[in-house]
Amino acid sequence: MKNFIAYVVSILRKGLPHVRHGKSEWIVNHTGYLRFQAEVREDENGHFHAVINKRIGWMHPRHERVVDCGTFPSFHHAMDAAYRQALELAHLRYAWALAE
Repeated sequence: MKNFIAYVVSILRKGLPHVRHGKSEWIVNHTGYLRFQAEVREDENGHFHAVINKRIGWMHPRHERVVDCGTFPSFHHAMDAAYRQALELAHLRYAWALAE
């Protein structure tokens, strides 16, 4: 029974974005030069604001906020929208890019 639970947990962890304090893990493009991260913050009204961060470079990376995904009523909706957009940027729009 213990192995079954560990197996189910491992499948769920692989299928869901890893969230730490409102941020997902960095999603790397095919070249490894660009990385994108979904970030969600709660404002003073209780709404959740989703943005995407970009990291450029290897040795001395540069960070910048690149996409504003909007405001959402729940954390999960905001993270889902931002994470999907970050995946599209990393794997479609900037898939083979070395620079901006």
